[in-house]
Amino acid sequence: MTRPLLTMLCVALAHLASSSPQQQQQEWQDPSPHTARLVTVDTDVQLEVLDWGGSGPAVVLLAGLGDTAHVFDDFATLLTSRHRVIAVTRRAHGRSSAPLTGYGFARLADDVMQVIDFVGVERPIVIGHAFLSVQQKH
Repeated sequence: MTRPLLTMLCVALAHLASSSPQQQQQEWQDPSPHTARLVTVDTDVQLEVLDWGGSGPAVVLLAGLGDTAHVFDDFATLLTSRHRVIAVTRRAHGRSSAPLTGYGFARLADDVMQVIDFVGVERPIVIGHAFLSVQQKH
């Protein structure tokens, strides 16, 4: 790498590092036509819930490993002509709370049920995606 290119890279990285994550997040403008709210699911625990509206049976979208409900921003709008569409950002991701405990599968399921009850939908279709790790034998 040439010295001038390295200097430009260092200046760019220094600029990014000097702005706080909160400032960087405030600059992002969410173009997706949903409402966002924080739903309390446990003591001192709130989850970010996005609601695109729509008509028909409810669909609840669950983001996978490391993602937030915003991963569905483009996809969700395709479903609103036939479904009410809601997405949940789980604990410790995005704007959702990051408590010290409560990360097991049973707690995740309870969190989702709390959101479903809060938004007032019955018998929703629940759709999720995940990142699966495949271990190789050496």
